[in-house]
Order: sequence, then C-alpha cells, then structure tokens
Amino acid sequence: MPELQQARKRLRVIQGRIASEEKELLAGLKARANAARTTESRLRGSLDDEKGKALGLTLLERQYRELERESKSAAESYELVSKRDTEIEMLGRVQSEDIEILDRATKGRKPVFPPKALLVAVALVSGLTLGALLALGVDVRDNRIRGLLDLERALAGLGLPVLGQLPLLPADARIGVSNLRAQRRQRDLHTLLFPQSLMAERVRGVRTSLGFAAGKDGLRTLVVTSPNSGEGKSSTAVNLAMSFVQAKKRVVLIDADMRRPRLHQVFEPPIGREADGLARVLAGKCTLDEALITGGDVPEGMSLLLCGEIPQNPSELLESPQTRKLLAELGERFDLVVLDTPPVLPVSDPLILARMADGVVVVARCQATTRAGLQRALSTLRRSEANLLGVILNEVDARREEAGYGAGYYSYHADPNAAAPHGSA
Repeated sequence: MPELQQARKRLRVIQGRIASEEKELLAGLKARANAARTTESRLRGSLDDEKGKALGLTLLERQYRELERESKSAAESYELVSKRDTEIEMLGRVQSEDIEILDRATKGRKPVFPPKALLVAVALVSGLTLGALLALGVDVRDNRIRGLLDLERALAGLGLPVLGQLPLLPADARIGVSNLRAQRRQRDLHTLLFPQSLMAERVRGVRTSLGFAAGKDGLRTLVVTSPNSGEGKSSTAVNLAMSFVQAKKRVVLIDADMRRPRLHQVFEPPIGREADGLARVLAGKCTLDEALITGGDVPEGMSLLLCGEIPQNPSELLESPQTRKLLAELGERFDLVVLDTPPVLPVSDPLILARMADGVVVVARCQATTRAGLQRALSTLRRSEANLLGVILNEVDARREEAGYGAGYYSYHADPNAAAPHGSA
C-alpha cells in the first residue's frame, strides 16, 4: 500500500532527525559538564590556596601578638628604668657627699689564705700515713716466703728446723745470658764446678745440718721434694749429692720424678742407653747395673740412676715391692741414696717414696713458695708418716740477707779462678 510505505518512510526520516538531535543535545550537555568540572577544579584549587593563606595569616597573627606583648613589656621596662635613672640622678644632684676617707687601703705582705706550710705538712703526713697503710696491706696480703724470718714463722707450729739457705745465683755472662739451658746446668753443677763459692759452702752447711738431724742412726736414703714445681728441688738434690761426694761418700742420685724428669738434662745418658733407667728397672726390663751410670760427666764416687723412659703408671711402679727391694740393694752398695722426687701437692709419688726413705727434705723457693703451700705440703708428708728432717730455703738473694757473714766472707758470684772442677762439665 503506497500510503503505508510513505508513512513508514516519513517515520524513518523523523526517527533519524530525532537521533541526530539527541546526539547533538548529548554532545552539548557533555561539553557543558566538562566545562563545569574544569571550573569546579579551578575553584577548588583557589579555595585551597585561600585556606593555606588563611592558615598562614593565623600563625603570623599569633607571632604578631607575642611580639606585640614583648614590645609592650620592653617599653614598660624601659620606661621604669628610665624613670628610676632620672630619680637617682636628681637625688645625686640634691644630696651632698658625707663620706670621708680616713686611711688608704694597703696591700698585705703575706697571703691570708691558703696557709701553704700547713697544707704541705698535712699533705705530707697524710701521704706517709696512706703509704704506710698501703704497704702494710700489701705486706699482709703477700703470702710468699720472702726470707728466713718468714720461713721460721711458717715452721713455728710444726717443730721443723731450717736446714740452710741456698743463694740466688746470677746469670753468668761468660756462657751467655740467653743460654738458659747452660745457665741452669751450671747452677745444677755449681758445687762441683766452684767448690769455694758461697753456693758450695751453703750446701756443705745443709749437709752438716742433715747429719745432726739424722742423729746416731745416720742417713742412708734421702728424699728431696718441694711443695710445687719450679722451686729448685732437682738443683738442690744434685748439689747436695755432690757435696756428699766431696765428703768422700759413695752416693747414688736417682731421678724418681717419672712424670717430668730433669736430671737427664744435667747428665747426658750414654748413647743407646737413653731408655734404661728407674722405670725399666722397676718393671723388670733391665738390671740395676745396666741402668746405673758412672764416669763421664758424673763425678768420681757418684753414680746416677736416671728415669729413662716415662712410664704410664708411675705411682703403681713406686708402690710395688720392687721399689723397696731396689732401695735396700742401693743402701747396701752406697753410703747415701738421694731421690729427686716430684712435688708433693700435685701428685702422690713423693708420699710413696717418703714412707720408704730414712728422711725427707723439702725445698722452698724464696719469693715464690707460699706459706700456705709449704704448710700444706708438710702436713701431707706428716700424714704419710714420713720422717721430715727440715726445710731448705732456695734462691735467697745474699745481698739482702741480714746475716752478713756468709755474703761477706764468700764470693757471691761464681769465681772463674776457683779450684778446678772434680770432673768434666
């Protein structure tokens, strides 16, 4: 139908116009909305700027108020001070001076304070008193044996005598001060090398004291020990044995320290027999004659029984019946058996040998051994039923001794012009 087609065509034209106008209207509305947003953003930025300025003005206003108050306070203060200054000036002009100088001040000849002489005297007395108290405190806290008087005090309650004092030997520059092994060997052999020295004479005094301490029964087996290591027991034992040899005694010196033996450093064992010694004899691995050393470095009249190889069970070897048997055999063959044993406090070896010996000598080192350590060692030996003969004080500085006879009569240093040694060194 033509009318319907025309109507539809007009409808399509009208709808296209409506769509076109709709698009144009929407585009216009969007443009207006964007313009409104831009305007809103700009206005918001301006508002923030205005708020920041307002806040800044608020802070400035507070500072302004504070400055205004300070300015007003300063103005008031200045006004008061100015007014007071004007009043004082006016009063000074009106009042007349009524002050008269009677005597001019003079400078003192001596200072009134501080009294230097009094302060010096007080400081001197205080320093001396404090020094004396400090020295007394150090002396009371020092428990070492520093001389014969300290040793006698330590032995006062034990009833034991001091057998003698052995001097401190200075290093011999002829063999080199740094050659410690040679210095130690010369000290060990001092009685043999220098028989007219102070050391040899002191050892002879110890030998005489041992003769008195042994009594009528005599002394056949002697144990030499010390409370701790490093106190000179080995050196004392060697020098003491040589002194008995010089007295025409047949002496055997035994290194019974089977933990840290030292006599092999003084007397070198024969080549090939380094392992033979006390340990192997007690273990039945060699005979006594094979282990005894004579001749060579050992002086005439003296025999030496070194430790040899170090055993794993020294205490068990010393407690065995072979030890008593060995000491009995040596006692029949020699006039004196000297045993260099370990220290008393660390190990029990010397307690075992002390019960088998006729006498025990304890060596204390001056300026090293403590009174408590010495008393503890002597008490331990007494509990083991040892025959304690006395104590020897070792390494005493002869220049500090109160008794001047020995230090003045005998040469303190080793005399190179002394009598020739009784054997090779």
